[in-house]
Amino acid sequence: MSTHLVWFRADLRLHDNLALAAACRDPRAQVLALFIATPQQWAAHAMAPARRPILPRS
Repeated sequence: MSTHLVWFRADLRLHDNLALAAACRDPRAQVLALFIATPQQWAAHAMAPARRPILPRS
């Protein structure tokens, strides 16, 4: 079994994410998703403070 890592860098879109679609093509593959939110990323993308507590639960 192969493992595919999909790194969500700026957003968590699923429906039109080409990397995620490519990773999921093999039904036997394990797909791991990674999203790292840092204070620098919040500032760079003007992330609202209200959104920050939601990310760990996503």
